[in-house]
Amino acid sequence: FGDATALRVSIGTAATVSLRVYDMLGACIADVYTGRLEPGEHEFLFQHNGLHNGMYVVRLATPAGMVVREMLSVK
Repeated sequence: FGDATALRVSIGTAATVSLRVYDMLGACIADVYTGRLEPGEHEFLFQHNGLHNGMYVVRLATPAGMVVREMLSVK
């Protein structure tokens, strides 16, 4: 991703979720969204001014479980 990227999530049932970005040491560097989402597709813009090149982890946590994906920042 470059200076900004769209994070797309899909949930099957209404739930309170948290969408966060972590560095590879496990530190939370961005709380992109925390709140209730209705079922369906959702998109969140993650702007990351000042992040260094490297790997990052995106974590979507819901009461039903967690999904983790890696992102690579290259400028």
